[in-house]
Amino acid sequence: MSSPQIALVGTTRAGKSVLMTVLAKRLENKRNGVWLKPLGKTYSQIEEWWDTLQSGEWLPPTTPGTLLELNWDLCIQDKRIPMRMFDYAGENLTDLFSGKADNQQGAAKEFFDKVKDNFDNSTIIIVLLNLESFLDPDKKTVRENKGTPINAMTDFLKQAKNRSEELHIAFVFTAFDRYKATIEGSRSKYGSYEKFLRQEIPPLYNEFIDTNSPVRVFAVSAVADTETFTDTATGKTESRPKPGFRSEGIAEFLIPWLSQAVLGAQTQIDIQNEEARQDAENGKYVTELVSQWNSIVNSEELQAVERIITEANKPLPYPNRPGASALNTERNKVLNYAIDLRSKIQTRQWENTK
Repeated sequence: MSSPQIALVGTTRAGKSVLMTVLAKRLENKRNGVWLKPLGKTYSQIEEWWDTLQSGEWLPPTTPGTLLELNWDLCIQDKRIPMRMFDYAGENLTDLFSGKADNQQGAAKEFFDKVKDNFDNSTIIIVLLNLESFLDPDKKTVRENKGTPINAMTDFLKQAKNRSEELHIAFVFTAFDRYKATIEGSRSKYGSYEKFLRQEIPPLYNEFIDTNSPVRVFAVSAVADTETFTDTATGKTESRPKPGFRSEGIAEFLIPWLSQAVLGAQTQIDIQNEEARQDAENGKYVTELVSQWNSIVNSEELQAVERIITEANKPLPYPNRPGASALNTERNKVLNYAIDLRSKIQTRQWENTK
């Protein structure tokens, strides 16, 4: 892997498309040394979604089974790092981690394979959560909906922690402006994030209080300013994006975290690539040495044997690598064989001069 891959996943109605659109627009100009450069069709898609939001309409929900890939170059300082995100329906997230996706066939299996591949190959994972599943005024709805994302979250964290590489994970509560008073307000039964997580989302609470956990928890409002509209026919009210809306939490929390996570992941990849290069150089040295020895093992040319001894006396290019000990054993074998052959050739030459 030459660069970090970012997976953005989320529960139903968590607003993946909205967050990606707002994040991209907030970073189309440099902000604290960070900006996004859209690639290919990503620019036109983001512009289309942005125009929809600015017109006072929400984006249509993503159809289950649809997989939209968006690509940028994430520019940080002097680095330009490819960033790939997928947009797909939130229902697919629970199917993926519940094991239901394992039983799919045909086009559905192909879809889940792509989503799982994105997850498995990502070192930066952003999980969007719709607080509606935990704080809906209808308590019966909460009881029915709450278990699914919590179970999926538990499975997700278990799978993530079983992976060998270092991960950067952010759980992001979206549309937080609607629920802030419910969680942190003076009349709230919670009063704080910590108490809310402890009571309602235990898997996240455990990560929240663990200072060594790679998991972070943020609350954002991609669209912080809305207007209320009433349907005269049904009497129902709904909120819609207010043109020129602000965002909260993205510039303050998500962008700094994303920048640090990408730089950290890129540094880790650079280190791994350098270590792999050093191991390859060590291996190449010994392979070529053994090959040279095999080509002269039956030789009587003292000069050729001397060249092998000179070459085998050289240290490995990177003697401190973990695999250097085994390679040194091979190198020493060649050296000892060559010294022994040199001794035999010299003895025969001396005998022939008598």
